[in-house]
Order: sequence, then structure tokens, then C-alpha cells
Amino acid sequence: MEDFFPSDAIDNNINICLKKLAKEQFLLIDSLPFAMDYTNKRKHPKYFELLKSCSDYLLLKLQNPKIKWSENVKVALAFKLNGEKLIEAFQNRLRLSTGQVLKLENTQIAIDGSNYTSSKNLREIFGIK
Repeated sequence: MEDFFPSDAIDNNINICLKKLAKEQFLLIDSLPFAMDYTNKRKHPKYFELLKSCSDYLLLKLQNPKIKWSENVKVALAFKLNGEKLIEAFQNRLRLSTGQVLKLENTQIAIDGSNYTSSKNLREIFGIK
């Protein structure tokens, strides 16, 4: 939580943290909902096949007409190879149930020079000060 709101007192209650992020219209989506170690697997063609299969399912969920999307949806991707493959799988765009088309590009991959997720870059992408 301190990564997104560094000036706030930290509350370790996950429900309070999630409500605070939701108030900022933050949505976190895991493109690979399988708990496993992907280390040294992301460059393998089977990884892209798995990501593509999951992204097809994810797209169906994102296009659910029951979901009410903000007019100002912001997208950030947390991991370099996963983000690049997801952008490729979605062909550089994401169409929501509202008809909004979101461009997906490498500048939305919130990593730093060491290729790890950067909380600073995430805050910039989401416009959180």
C-alpha cells in the first residue's frame, strides 16, 4: 500500500487497502491466474500460448456489459516480458464492454532500469501523487 500512497499512514488491513485503491478506480488484473513459478519460462513459446489462452478468457471478462468502466481507464503492466506478450496477444489494444478502445504500448510497462516493477512508475501511470 505504501507503494501507491507513500505519504499515508500504512494500514495492514487488506480490506481497507483494497477499498482505498478502489476509491482511486484502481483495478488489478492478473493475466496468469495460476500460482506457479514462471522464472526462466517467460521466453518459452509455451508461455506465450498460456498467456494467449488466458488473455482470451480475460478479454471475455473485461467485455462483460455488467462492468461499469470509468471514462478515464488507465492501464499499467507490472512485468516486462509478461507485459510485452500481453500487448502482443491483445494486438496493442483492449476493447471494453463500453466500446472504449484502450491502446496498449510498452510505455505502460511499469518497470525500472533493473526490469522490476517500479511503484514510482505505477503511480505515474495511474496519476497517483
